[in-house]
Amino acid sequence: MIYEVPDSMKDEDAAGFIIPVHTAYHAVHRRGQVQSGETVLVLGAAGGVPSSAVQLCAAAGCRVIAVAGGSEKVAFAKELGANVVIDHRQEDFAEAVLREIGPAAIDAIIDFVQGEPCQRARPLLAVEGRYRSTTTRVIGIEDVPAALRDLAERRTMGRVVARF
Repeated sequence: MIYEVPDSMKDEDAAGFIIPVHTAYHAVHRRGQVQSGETVLVLGAAGGVPSSAVQLCAAAGCRVIAVAGGSEKVAFAKELGANVVIDHRQEDFAEAVLREIGPAAIDAIIDFVQGEPCQRARPLLAVEGRYRSTTTRVIGIEDVPAALRDLAERRTMGRVVARF
């Protein structure tokens, strides 16, 4: 792929731009199918790819609730366009989301963290809500051949992480 770089962007910034933004675009629009007016929860919102997801959701007209850890990351996520940012180091993020949305529910969760935060976030989804993680499966080394077959045959969509 070849992309034109705006004159206002340094080459170093352009080189580091495409992978996180493309990955976020895939999670937000292709897999998450977020729409204007929806409420979207972004976990890990201050990281490279998740920060791009915050911006893409905001640009799409979504109400963005971002979860980050620490005051600097919270401020960063707010600057990116999140409507609400929750510091998971200061409070239970699931309870804070419930206080924020009231009886409504989250339309989509874009999860770059997985694990325990995922388990706490999923009950916040609307009945027809969408949960999208950037990693589909976490496997051991012995499962790599089968995982590669699944990817080749399109039985797995997303990323597979092998833990050694």
